[in-house]
Amino acid sequence: MRRILTEYFTFNKRERNAVLVLSALLIAVLLFPSFRRESPIRHTVQDSTFFADATAFFEQEQLISPKPKSYSGKSKITLNPILFCPDTMDTNDWMALGLPEKMATRAAKYITAVKHIYDKTQLSKIYGFEEEIYPQLEDYIVISPKSDNYKKWERKETVYDQKSSAPIDLNVSDTTQLMEIRGIGPSFARRICKYRDRLGGFHSSDQLLEIYGVDSALLKEVLMRIQINSDVVEKIHINFSTVEELAAHPYITWPEAKAIIAFLDKHGMFHSCYDLVKNGLIPAEKAEKLCPYISFN
Repeated sequence: MRRILTEYFTFNKRERNAVLVLSALLIAVLLFPSFRRESPIRHTVQDSTFFADATAFFEQEQLISPKPKSYSGKSKITLNPILFCPDTMDTNDWMALGLPEKMATRAAKYITAVKHIYDKTQLSKIYGFEEEIYPQLEDYIVISPKSDNYKKWERKETVYDQKSSAPIDLNVSDTTQLMEIRGIGPSFARRICKYRDRLGGFHSSDQLLEIYGVDSALLKEVLMRIQINSDVVEKIHINFSTVEELAAHPYITWPEAKAIIAFLDKHGMFHSCYDLVKNGLIPAEKAEKLCPYISFN
């Protein structure tokens, strides 16, 4: 029995070395997790403190540039206003005050539409003026005396206010006139004008439902106060347009515009909306909405 135990538990030199190496590896594996939990905390704090001190030193010595300031967004428009009468201003005059060209054009169109500025706050109704433009101009606005023409206009407006059923043409009205309709505030008025410009004008009151926020209840309420003169609708000369011009219309997608131009180049001019549908360029349901905006001459 003793001989059997001795033979079973006796190791030669090579086996003893293997046991020692295996034991060392097991001890290392058992100790490594605790070492890993302690080490980063100690070194991270020390390294972070060192890095912060080093950064401050180099910035002070101007050896590195400080961190750039974060971009806060849209740059503020700063004007150089002088005393002015809005009734006499054109696009160039507004630009001379410091307005960007697009905003200056918008202001000039507004003055033309309302005919006369009788109160400073009217300018705050121009899209883009209410936040930062009007406060800079308010103290420099000069209201011209009420001329005979203005008195006629004022009387006309008084009659209009008293006659609540007087219709407003969606295709020629501005935001100020649209806001006279019950249920339409500044946001809706701007959206209506913006979508009208993209379309080229409205040909049906149902198109208002395509504007974000307009539902059937609001449409029903405004129908009694609006009218639509479809004669002023701007048409697309489809046989002479570019891809970009076609795709700019809300009813034509970019792939459809490319397909229309490719067909034109290969087969020649279109003669009716039926040609677009027949050749699979636009769906039939879209053609019904699009045809009032297309000219084939």
